[in-house]
This record gives sequence, C-alpha cells and structure tokens, in this order.
Amino acid sequence: MSTPGRLAWIAVAAFIIRLDPAAQSSLHLWDESVHAVIARHMAADPLTPALYTHPILPPPIDSWTESGVWLHKPPLTFWLIGVSLATFGMHAIALRLPSLLVSTLAVVVTFLVGRRVFDVRIGLLAAAFQAVNGLLVSLSSGRRVADHVDTLLLTCVELGVLAVVTGLDNRRVARSAWLAGAAMGLGVLTKSFPALIVAAVAAAAWQEAFGFRRAAGLLGRLLAAAALVCGPWMVYVRIRFPEEATAAARYTWRHVTTVVEGHEGSVWAYVDAMPRFFGELVYLPLAWFLFVASRPGASVMQRAVAVWLVVPYLVFSLMATKLSAFIAIAAPAIFLAEAWAWMALRDRVRASGSRVTSLAGAALLVLLAALPARLLLEPTGSFERRDRHPVASREAMELERTLGLDDAVVFNVPHAFEMMFYTRYAAYGRLPLPAEIEKLHERGIPIFIYQPAGQTVDVPVEWRATVIRGR
Repeated sequence: MSTPGRLAWIAVAAFIIRLDPAAQSSLHLWDESVHAVIARHMAADPLTPALYTHPILPPPIDSWTESGVWLHKPPLTFWLIGVSLATFGMHAIALRLPSLLVSTLAVVVTFLVGRRVFDVRIGLLAAAFQAVNGLLVSLSSGRRVADHVDTLLLTCVELGVLAVVTGLDNRRVARSAWLAGAAMGLGVLTKSFPALIVAAVAAAAWQEAFGFRRAAGLLGRLLAAAALVCGPWMVYVRIRFPEEATAAARYTWRHVTTVVEGHEGSVWAYVDAMPRFFGELVYLPLAWFLFVASRPGASVMQRAVAVWLVVPYLVFSLMATKLSAFIAIAAPAIFLAEAWAWMALRDRVRASGSRVTSLAGAALLVLLAALPARLLLEPTGSFERRDRHPVASREAMELERTLGLDDAVVFNVPHAFEMMFYTRYAAYGRLPLPAEIEKLHERGIPIFIYQPAGQTVDVPVEWRATVIRGR
C-alpha cells in the first residue's frame, strides 16, 4: 500500500476511535458543559464570551462557574464550536465535531513532522501511536478536563513545529517563521501562554542552524506574526472588559504559584504519569532518544523534537497546579521518540544473528507497540459502557418545548450547564438567594425549582416558583 493510503487508513481509524466516545447526548461536567454554554452564546454573539448572559445579581468577577463575561479561556475554540452549533444545531455531536476533526488532523500533522525529521516509517508509526492514545481521545471527546481547548491547542502547536522543521533551509526559513508565528498566535487565542512552546522550539532550532543573530531576526518575525493573529483580541478584551480581563489573567497566573481547585501533585507528578498515558515502557524509548539527541552527531530537527518534549514537562512540573492535560502539547514529541526507538530497535533485531536476541527483541517490540494503547481499553477509559442518553439529558432537551417560554430561570439543577446548553434558560445548581428571588420578580422572569426524582424540595410560597419534578 502507498504511503498516502496508509496515512489515510490511520486518519480514518483515528476519527472512528474518537467518534465512539463522543457519541452521547450527555455533557461531561468539567469542563465540557461550561465550554458548551460559552460556545452556544458565542454562536449568537462572537465578541461577547459569556456564561450567564443576564446574571441575576452581579457575579463575583473571578468566578468562572457563575460569571457573566467569561474570559477564563481565549475564544478560538468557542468560535469553532459556535460555527458547528450554528450549522448543525444544539446537539452534543455538533459540540464535539470540531475537536474530532482537529484531533484527526493532528494525527496527520504528526506524520508530516515525523517524515521531515526522521523518515516515512517513523512518521506513520508516530501517527498510529497518536491515533490510539487514550489521553488525546478523551480530550477530543470531552471526557477530560480542558477537553476541546487542549485538543485545538495541541494542533496549533503541531502546525507551528511543522512550519519550523520544514523551513530549516535558507530558502524557506523566512516564510516558515511567519507561518510558525501564525500557528502560535492561534494557539495563544486558544489557551494563552502554553502555545509559546512553538517559540522555544523555533529558537533552539534556528540558533543551532543559523547562529544567534539570524535566529533573533527570525524569532522577531515569529513573534510579530503571532502578535498580528492574537493581538487584536487581547487589546479588544482589555478595552471592552478591563476588570474581567485583569481577573482572568490573575487567575491564569495563579496556577504557577498556587494550587488551584485542589489540583496538586509533586514535582514528579507528570513524569510518574507517563506510563499510564504512553505505555509502561515509555521511559526506555524516551531515554534512548534523548541520549541520542543530546550527542554531537544529532540533527537540528532531532534536537528540536527533544526541546518540544522536555520543555513542557519541565515548565509544568515546576508549576503548583497540576492537570494531566497541561502536558498534552508534548504528546506528539513523545510519539515521535517512541516511533524512532521502535524502528531503531527493529533494525537492530533484524541485523542480529542470535535467535535468543531476535525473540527477546520481537517481544519487546510487541510490548512497545501495544502498551501505549492500554489506556484506551481500560474499563473506565474512552470506550467504557455507559448510558449515552441519560434521563437528565433527555429532560434538558425537552424542557424548552415543555415549558413553552422564551425566558425562565431554573434552580437546583444537578446538571445546570447541560440544561443551559440545550435551552435558552439560565440554570443554577443551587437554590436561589432571597435577593435573586426579588430581582427576578422585578424583571417578571418565571422561576422554576427542579426537584430530582425521589427527593423533596421545600419551596416557600413567597418565591412564587413552579416545581419541575425530575423523572
């Protein structure tokens, strides 16, 4: 089979693998359901990211779960999802479709980087590793914190690295600097500073290939291109939402020095988690690759991949807040290192004249190829057996038709954000405050209290609220 044919089969397999866990109407609580509401609102108003479009009372400015204007993440992911929702309707598959496509594209980009840095064989194997990686499948299907945002970020980073490694010659390097900068700018529009890994990879590669002075000039072009892409939005939000923008930036930087929302771990947390995400033997190919990449005979592009792998782990390991999705941007570099080591080991096994060595090497090759996919097949992994259309989701999808109202507020909803995604109504997971009741009565907005099945909720008469009984 030709190389394009093999790549096409890998890409199709990657899409199908991601489609199955995405095929459900229910939304995942963190962070997908929140992101879904933001995208729904930005589909109607692309320049006003909002969780609650009309907060009952002024919300805490630094609360990302009850805020009005929502700047917790930049807008690019929500613009893409908003286009999908506007095109295909308010459904979970439409919500996840951009991530499924983008994550599949990233598999192809990994092949292109691998082919350029190493050869076609390594590019195809690295793409195959990425196609079946449980962490990335969970992100693209919304099952893991940071979900669609980190899926798009990873692809932007990959495109930036691809531009760098394909332009490492005097004829194309200037253009590659602009392209890498544009990709990094899109990454910043997706999740701010983690996208700067593109600049780190570019700086390391260009400095070694062209010297400090030329590298500085190229880096200037990269940064200029990135600024042209993401700068207008950053200026816009600072002017239109100055307080919210300041609070969002402060919250983002808190992750560096403070454990946010209980997401803590030791400085070795990400390294310790490598076997689960990338296979129990991952340390062997990584150590081998990094050793070879550090030697004098290594190519500039091999060193660039090493920088891509090491820098995110180093930076995020030193941060106080730990989330597994943070290091997803380094995953393609790990797949490339694993694929390089696998091919190098296979070549040595084939050249060996010893039967024992050949058998041992073959067994090791099988384990190195199979173990990285283990997370995908765990009982609680991406393919876990589950109710794809639970009662709560069906209630949310039917509520607007049942009530027949243009506006309402529903309190005490266990899956409040999911209800907000499927309806035009504001929903809260708690009972209302007295001041909220008074304000809603002043506005003439109907109040509903959700009563979960098998439970009783005490609703004071003065609230003038209607009880919705769950099934």
